[in-house]
Amino acid sequence: MILAHQLDQATQKCIVSVCQPGSNLLAAGYCLYSSAVVFVLSIGKGVFAFTLDPGYGEFVLTHEDIKMPKSGKIYSFNEGNYDLWDEKLKKYLNHLRQPGVNGKPYSGRYLGCLVGEIHRMLLYGGIYGNPRN
Repeated sequence: MILAHQLDQATQKCIVSVCQPGSNLLAAGYCLYSSAVVFVLSIGKGVFAFTLDPGYGEFVLTHEDIKMPKSGKIYSFNEGNYDLWDEKLKKYLNHLRQPGVNGKPYSGRYLGCLVGEIHRMLLYGGIYGNPRN
């Protein structure tokens, strides 16, 4: 275990700067590379997505004030590790596979890319999980 008095002053200042509550963030975002390049950004007043226009070499606003839907139709878990999960999680996943009030079950879809999964959930809603194995 490293104790604070063992760290130099610059390292201590760095740790204090990084270990802040999320409410102190000024901006957050991510960039998604797929068939298109999308840059998603929030500066505290909504979430906005900009897509690279390769013809101009510039990012263009394509999604304004994104709000995640209250519910979705997709769940995304790495089911290759299903046998390693505890029984409560298995029961929950089995529940998602059953028809819901609309008569349809959730659709299972897994990309294996955290940013891609979260991006899809932000736009379309749904459930994402990355359980410990």
